[in-house]
Amino acid sequence: MSPDRIDAVIIRAACAADADALTRLYLSARRTLLSYAPLAHDDAAVAYWMAQILIPQADVRVAEQDGQVVGFYALSEDEQGGWLDQLYLLPSRTGEGLGTGLLEHALQHATYPLRLFTFQQNSIARALYEKHGFIARSFSDGRNNEEGVPDILYRKEMKAD
Repeated sequence: MSPDRIDAVIIRAACAADADALTRLYLSARRTLLSYAPLAHDDAAVAYWMAQILIPQADVRVAEQDGQVVGFYALSEDEQGGWLDQLYLLPSRTGEGLGTGLLEHALQHATYPLRLFTFQQNSIARALYEKHGFIARSFSDGRNNEEGVPDILYRKEMKAD
């Protein structure tokens, strides 16, 4: 399958060689943009998860511009539908429409109904998901996530035409 484009950004399937760049991006985004949600694992465990679990087991797509990884998302499936497990950008690339482009790309490749969790404090992500038709289905106090931070389960019933 050929890579897709959002302006000068190429979206392509992740490969094992992307693990280090995706780990750095993920850690940077979590520490900068989601500083209220403590990381549940150290950097080495995140690197292992990225290389040995996420990339091999999920549909991970990389957004690349001028040879630099600027974002990624990960989709998975279970017996009830699909999950948007991850969507992260380099902190320096927020506010450019890249997150919207990645989400729209994910929506074209996802299994429905599509579900995701985001932190209640993540107002930017919440607005993005709601703009794209996700409905908040439940709110939790964080008891069931590794970070212990209140979150929201969102669901989108079907692919937009």
